[in-house]
Amino acid sequence: MSRSLHVASLVGLVVLLAGSARADRLSKGRSLVSVGVSGHTGHFVDVNPGGLFNPIYNQESSEVGGTIAYSRFLSDHWTLGLSGSYFASRMKTSGLLGFTPTETHSFAVRVGGDRYAFVDDRVALFAGPGLQFTRARMKSSDFEPWSPYATEFGLDARVGMYARLARSTAFFAHVGQVVSRTYGKAPEGNVWWWSSSPEGSFGLAFDF
Repeated sequence: MSRSLHVASLVGLVVLLAGSARADRLSKGRSLVSVGVSGHTGHFVDVNPGGLFNPIYNQESSEVGGTIAYSRFLSDHWTLGLSGSYFASRMKTSGLLGFTPTETHSFAVRVGGDRYAFVDDRVALFAGPGLQFTRARMKSSDFEPWSPYATEFGLDARVGMYARLARSTAFFAHVGQVVSRTYGKAPEGNVWWWSSSPEGSFGLAFDF
């Protein structure tokens, strides 16, 4: 066998092994770290609501932000994970005094699991429940203080997709729905309400 044939065989073997490594299916004991862009509907306590005789303190606003998550495969199909997200928004409305901003900030922590259904070794669909804790606050203008925090405890259900792009890197995306109980403090006393809102994220996941 000629030297060139030896080299060609060696290169072919390396390519084959590299391709097999890239095609390894996620399984028990593997971990995922994901980083992405996220969005949700935040819930806030407005300390200056409209309506003197029928004030409504619970306010909502769409927010965008970022998320980071870690999950581990407890079996070949089930994961358990922890994620944290930060969101913000800033809205300007035209008024007599120019542009009055409405600013919001919130952060969320989720603990939950996902069930992976593999289409092939590189692509999977996943879905699962989680418990979510969120704190959020707002202010109506630069001249007003921040509102008290609204604290939210909820159940999150989501569905998403995982698609490997390289050996240890994949694209992910998910959408979900959060049903929660929210608590806050208003000038007249404590307020509670039920809420339901969408959430989602997309970005890159790294497995090891």
